[in-house]
Amino acid sequence: MRAAEGTSDLPRALSRYIDYQQRIDVVRNKIVSASIYPVILLLVGGAVSAFLIGYVVPKFADVYHGAGRNLPWMSQLLLDWGQFAARHGLALSMTALALLAFAVFGVRHLLRTGGLARLLGRLPGIGERARIYELSRLFLTLGMLTEGGITIVNAIETVQPMVSGNLRNALAAARAAIESGEPLSNAFEANGLTTPISLRMLRVGERTGDMGPMLTQSAAFYDGEISRWIDRFTRTFEPLLMAVIGLVVGAIVVLLYMPIFDLAGDMS
Repeated sequence: MRAAEGTSDLPRALSRYIDYQQRIDVVRNKIVSASIYPVILLLVGGAVSAFLIGYVVPKFADVYHGAGRNLPWMSQLLLDWGQFAARHGLALSMTALALLAFAVFGVRHLLRTGGLARLLGRLPGIGERARIYELSRLFLTLGMLTEGGITIVNAIETVQPMVSGNLRNALAAARAAIESGEPLSNAFEANGLTTPISLRMLRVGERTGDMGPMLTQSAAFYDGEISRWIDRFTRTFEPLLMAVIGLVVGAIVVLLYMPIFDLAGDMS
């Protein structure tokens, strides 16, 4: 709407905004959809592990202690932990709920302050994808404003409050370079706001004079790259998560039955 005030073209500006919001929602929905199944796996795996440790393990502990046999140290450690969990179940549950509430509050605080983007940016592998997601929003917004007749300097000024702190500082430096006469592609490259593909597209836009469409096409390329990475990540992460949960539950069961295996060996 601020862009439309400068061009007196509110209907086209609103149409571009609807298109922008739809494209952002597509990427966001992909991320949310990809997170549902792993979250369900974690909840189910955690519930099964908590049931085994809090209910099944103490029952086995009573049986083994009554048998008067020395147990393998790992089985003994598991049984001791199970008895501790059974005796202090309420306190452990309250502690777990408090930690969960603290984690939710911390995540919301990081979202408000932009700390989550900085945290994701430090993670290997994920940091680069988070940066590409931010660049996608940046290029799409700049393209929308430029196509609406806004100069690139004013468009950058409008976009700056939307991005994280790191990109905000880089945009400020790029804007200063553009005002001093640097081409947009050189200013963005010098401040780490491009990838090799988007840099070529920006230079093509400078030569042809169609900077707005090139910025929008760069955002579309970023969106496609993010979608492909999400698909590959979920196809790899979900089996690994299932394997980890299976190993945890299997280890608990094996440790519970290990004394029975030893007793069977003694009897044979």
